[in-house]
Amino acid sequence: MNTIFYGLKHKCPDGVERFFHIFPHPKLALMCGSGPVYELELRETEKGEVSDYWGWYDNEKNDYSMIYPNKTPFKMCFPYGYEAEEKAGKGRAVNLVVVERGIWKKDDV
Repeated sequence: MNTIFYGLKHKCPDGVERFFHIFPHPKLALMCGSGPVYELELRETEKGEVSDYWGWYDNEKNDYSMIYPNKTPFKMCFPYGYEAEEKAGKGRAVNLVVVERGIWKKDDV
C-alpha cells in the first residue's frame, strides 16, 4: 500500500493551512492548481486520535483515494453514501493523519 502522496497547501478562511488535491503522483496534484506540491505521508488514525482528513481505502486496489481535509466533501463522492459501499465490501472510510514531508522537486520523478 502506498503511503506517500502529493498535494497542494491552501490557507482556509479560518486561517488554518490544509492540504487539498491529494493524489499518489505529484503531476496529478499539479493539474489541479498552482504553487508548490508537497510530499505527504498518510496513515490511519489510531484509537482515540482524531484528524480532519478523510479518505477511502479501496479493498481491490489496496490503496487510498478520495482524500479530503474534512468529511463533507468526502461524503459527496458517494451518491448512495459511503456506508453502502462499505456494506458491499468495496472498501472503507478512513480517518487519516497527513504529515508534510517537504516540497516535491520536479526532478524527483
